[in-house]
Amino acid sequence: MNPKNHSNIAKLSFDFYTMQMQWSLWYLAIVIAISLIAPLFIPQMNEGQWNFVEVIYNASKIYLVVVALFTCFALLGYMVKSGVTRRDYFYGTMIAAVGVSFSLMIMASIISVVIEWIGYQPYSQTISFLDTTSTWFVPILSLSLILLSYYIAGWIIAVGYYRFGGLKTVGFVILAFSFVSLIDLLWEGEMVYPFFSKAFSFSLDGMPILYSFGITLILMGLALWLVRLITKRIPIKIE
Repeated sequence: MNPKNHSNIAKLSFDFYTMQMQWSLWYLAIVIAISLIAPLFIPQMNEGQWNFVEVIYNASKIYLVVVALFTCFALLGYMVKSGVTRRDYFYGTMIAAVGVSFSLMIMASIISVVIEWIGYQPYSQTISFLDTTSTWFVPILSLSLILLSYYIAGWIIAVGYYRFGGLKTVGFVILAFSFVSLIDLLWEGEMVYPFFSKAFSFSLDGMPILYSFGITLILMGLALWLVRLITKRIPIKIE
């Protein structure tokens, strides 16, 4: 690869990551405030089995789908018209997505520890669907990969709509939610979304974490290949 391409991708990755983390800091502040205040007014929440990190993780799924959609619609055309190659855009976005997904979970873990130190922890100390004794490495890696898959799902929907539009977008929506449903099946033992859970009524509860990691990486690789295939020669809309 040309050294100039390395430089372009690095700059784009940093710029995209910085922009999305600015949004994410506001998002985290709101989720944390709600998570800390809600148990004071809703006693039933104190009886729940969610870990504080898991609360942020669950909220972040939809958040990252929205971030991916907005980032694609707002930046793809602008970047290409500004001289950025579609290839550099793809790699810059991908690297930034990895950074944001991991940053959210690392920050959530740190905040959880701080909250525990000050003596306020109304939630469970374990992640409900992770069978592990690790309190840092495995949960952060696992949850970050799942969140990254949701970002990729949003990206699939966005590029599908941008490239094809119309009713064909419905196919990309179904594909994206099938993708994250398979990821949820691998990690949480069942498909989260009602349509898929009724259509495919089976469970992978108890699957070894190592298998979940391996299959997740394969599925994410295929999903990213699809995004790259669509964006490789995607026509840019003139506004």
